[in-house]
Amino acid sequence: LPPGLPGYFTEADTDKDGQIGLYEWVQYLGNSEAKLNEFKGLDLNGDGLFTVEEYLRGKKAADAAAAAAQPKTNGQP
Repeated sequence: LPPGLPGYFTEADTDKDGQIGLYEWVQYLGNSEAKLNEFKGLDLNGDGLFTVEEYLRGKKAADAAAAAAQPKTNGQP
């Protein structure tokens, strides 16, 4: 696995196949509606597996959105 993944990624991946299945997510965090919806949001292709690639794509999109939301300073502090 690449460095920099959140701790939950390796902790929840109980079979150590480099991805988190919905069953692993439920075992790790529970099956509340909020946690199931969170998994659905992370599982970008809807196949029931949250992969490293999906994490990295989601993080890149979130980082880009955060950067775009920052006020432009035009070089001013």
